Amino acid sequence: MGFELLNEFPPEEVARRAAERAVAMLASKPAPAGQMPVVIASGNGGVLFHESSGHGMEADLIAKDASVYTGKQGKRIGDERFNGVDDATVEGGWGSFAFDDEGTPAQRTVLFEAGVCTDYLTDLIRARQLSLPASGNGRRQSYAEVPIPRMTNTYVLAGGDDPSEIIRQTQRGLYAKSLGGGQVNPVTGEFVFGVVEGYLIENGEVTTPVRGANLVGDGPSVVAAVAALRHRGAAELAAPHDQGVVEQAALFEIGEQAVDRSIRLPAQVRQLFDDVLAEGGAMRVPAAVIELDEPHAPFDQSACEQAVVRE
Repeated sequence: MGFELLNEFPPEEVARRAAERAVAMLASKPAPAGQMPVVIASGNGGVLFHESSGHGMEADLIAKDASVYTGKQGKRIGDERFNGVDDATVEGGWGSFAFDDEGTPAQRTVLFEAGVCTDYLTDLIRARQLSLPASGNGRRQSYAEVPIPRMTNTYVLAGGDDPSEIIRQTQRGLYAKSLGGGQVNPVTGEFVFGVVEGYLIENGEVTTPVRGANLVGDGPSVVAAVAALRHRGAAELAAPHDQGVVEQAALFEIGEQAVDRSIRLPAQVRQLFDDVLAEGGAMRVPAAVIELDEPHAPFDQSACEQAVVRE
């Protein structure tokens, strides 16, 4: 891939979208806290699926019994409308290739079919260890690294619901138009995701823009709580994403033809989430909902300036 990306993602269009988002957020209000339905825009549902469930289905974690999905193959976990795949054969996909880094041909692996956990993502070693077929997910950053199982192009398949009707049937909730950084604990499936651009849904209409929203929950519960999936729209290629693989990185694509640029939260913030969850606080999500977290305190620039060492 090269300069053809400028035709697919014209700089003028990228700038226009960024400006529109910035202007919309100028009028935003702090996001409310509490349990509420969340409608996730096309392209972002797969982002959430990638982080909350995809990592837990990588076979190195399955083999170490370090995933919430260990032993779940063949069991119904999600709503029967839910289907999720990892597909390295998508033409032009950021995670596509002819062969993985062990020489296994690229293939399409169904992770969830009608809500049933159907398969894991394997390299050659874990495939033998778990008596599973090699799925072509042995990946590494360079020849100097050892291949390990990692995702390629991860998608939530389209459903049959009208997007406008999904909004119309939601009396009160959050419309997450764009997701930002997030992280997941594969052992429990618990995740936290920042909402870059979000709006309240009131009486079936998208209304006030909100800021500071965080989606908190766990992968299996979210997959089980799916209430609607939009019908297939126009496909769009995504920007690249570097997937962390134990001090390695590999390109992949996620979400209904869309992608997320994940970041690691600072240790202090991670500890805050862990403490609240451990105490059963307001951020704990039950099976059928995703919660919003209260926005954190404003960034204290003066404190940082005081810490700068001057000559």
